[in-house]
Amino acid sequence: EKKLQNRSYVYGFDEVPAHCEPQLRQVFGAVKEAFPGLNTMAAINWEHLPTDLPLDIWVLQYQLFDEFGLEASRTWTEAGKDLWLYHCIEPGGPQYLNTFAERPSIQGRLLFWLAALWEIQYGRPTGWLYYEMNVWKPCNGPSCGGAVHKHPIAWLSEGDFRGTAFTDWPEANFIWQGQY
Repeated sequence: EKKLQNRSYVYGFDEVPAHCEPQLRQVFGAVKEAFPGLNTMAAINWEHLPTDLPLDIWVLQYQLFDEFGLEASRTWTEAGKDLWLYHCIEPGGPQYLNTFAERPSIQGRLLFWLAALWEIQYGRPTGWLYYEMNVWKPCNGPSCGGAVHKHPIAWLSEGDFRGTAFTDWPEANFIWQGQY
């Protein structure tokens, strides 16, 4: 039982702005009070994250690690907390690595090598949140051309997000969050 609890996560507050800190404290504080051994995780792209947050795993968009995450993440990990990185639809510019289908497939592999390099150099990140979104359905809305189906893929505007996996690469374990 305890072993599974130590490898389980409560994930929430995806990319919320800093003014949501009181809500994060309230919700994750209640989780910690009820289940002290259960890890809490959030993708938060704040430049400064208070180390007293009831958060065990700070997930930072990978391109921000270089920009402002080195010092902030050092403070975070010195407090005994984990830092994971992630990628998603952003960063989307051609200068960034990503797993988009239209990109060379080597980019997806290089993301994790980059994380491993940083772990060797800086001792962090210690994991990667791999966000997977599979959306392929007809779109009849004005954002994609209506009944003409100019664009057969309805991206974020349709709100159909499926399947998220978390990976802690030393053990290469995947935990599927499922559909929501």
